[in-house]
Amino acid sequence: MADVLTRRRRGDARSRGIAGRVALTAAAQILAPSRQLRLQNYEWQREAWNFYRTLGAFKYSMLWFSQTMSRVRLTAAIVEPGGSEPTPLTDGPAAELMRQFFGGPSGQSQYMRSMATQLNVPGEGYVVAEDDVNDEDGGRSWSVKSTSEIQVTSGRAMVDGRMKAVDLWKILIDESVWRTLPFETHVFKQWRPDEEFSFRADSPARAALMTMRTIDMMERRIVAQAVSRLASNGVLYYPQEVTFPPKPGFENAADPFTAEWLDIAGKTIENPGSALAALPLPVKVPREYIKDFVHQDFSNTYDEKTLEILRFEYDLLATAMNMPKEVVTGMGSTSHWNAWALDEQGIKVHIAPEAELITQGVTKGYLHPALRSVGEKTVTPDGELIVWYDTSELVQPPDMSAAADAAFDRQQINSDAYRRNKGFDQGDKPTKPELREQLLLQMAKDPTQAPVAIEELTGTPVAGASTGPGGVDVGAPASQPTPATGPPPKPTEQPAEPPPPVG
Repeated sequence: MADVLTRRRRGDARSRGIAGRVALTAAAQILAPSRQLRLQNYEWQREAWNFYRTLGAFKYSMLWFSQTMSRVRLTAAIVEPGGSEPTPLTDGPAAELMRQFFGGPSGQSQYMRSMATQLNVPGEGYVVAEDDVNDEDGGRSWSVKSTSEIQVTSGRAMVDGRMKAVDLWKILIDESVWRTLPFETHVFKQWRPDEEFSFRADSPARAALMTMRTIDMMERRIVAQAVSRLASNGVLYYPQEVTFPPKPGFENAADPFTAEWLDIAGKTIENPGSALAALPLPVKVPREYIKDFVHQDFSNTYDEKTLEILRFEYDLLATAMNMPKEVVTGMGSTSHWNAWALDEQGIKVHIAPEAELITQGVTKGYLHPALRSVGEKTVTPDGELIVWYDTSELVQPPDMSAAADAAFDRQQINSDAYRRNKGFDQGDKPTKPELREQLLLQMAKDPTQAPVAIEELTGTPVAGASTGPGGVDVGAPASQPTPATGPPPKPTEQPAEPPPPVG
């Protein structure tokens, strides 16, 4: 697919005389290698990458965002005239082409993660599709590259049946090791456009640089204060008349006691977590001199104001990065285990705008050119074919547990619906023996029925039980009439009443 795309695009570009430069559309552009391209980072992009590596709160917030975006699924869709939402497609050329993009859902998940990072740190990234030499079926190898990983080089390639000198792409594969890509390699760029100069990249990290600088300085100050407390715990004044017996290794020092003390301080700084850092140095002196030992503390103390400013700056960072405050600060109910789950409003605010930016780029950089290369139209009588997204895996379902309790008690839902809303599946439904045991356990809580229930559960006779082992089974009537034998007895004859007297 990329071969057809690249060949057709380069031919069209040469005929227009613009050597691989095409119109900017939706912040995505198919690129042919050209010396005229800007392929280096601006200073603010280099600084943003540095904070991505060194500032923990920024790194974690970006990991949260990119991993959350990796759960957004891509699909081909059609925008019907007058329709409010694109309609996903499961068959047809567009759907088939989207199944090939980045090798399917698993590869697309990694693409969404990587591209989300590129768009939010340096503000731009490159999608590279090349022949996979390890794929016997002639598949494609897809990857996302930063501006630091892709450059233009010169080489020779077969073009229109002749070997020609051409510009080629090369990518960084190890420290200072570059690999030249084949001539028929499909590359397109995605970026978050600057509002003033749309051909330039912009990113949330750029707006947060001042905040991250402040956080970095405040955290460095806290570290310096911690080191100062270890390295300089003040001055100890002791009487000149007091002498200390030198310990081995310090006999030749001008002041053996001071030399030993400095040695201990150096070891404390090297290993601040050791018990040595917390234990005082034992000194034995005559009683009358103890009162003359004075400690004056010069070390920096932790300033509550510093910590207050730091918390404020973290709040600013969350605002600048358009992320929930809990993600950046690590506070609240958000954790590593549930951070990916968002309510509908959270998806609309934090995820949907980014997903739309990415899908617009894939539409213009991949789907539309791919459709044209196989002779399909991008706009049909039913509407325009685009790439769209599905966030259903991110939606945190509402808690229906309490509502299920109330509805079940009022006989408004069945047992299957009750289990479903409580988070159980149908495999958790009790069998009849299990249900009988549960009912007996409930009976055992009632003092009037406890002896019978305990006998049935344990098989051991219990005083006061009228049923159970040796008695009538549970469920049978308490007593039965004795069966009749032989013919029924004749009814006793009653004397006839005398006739009424005759008047």
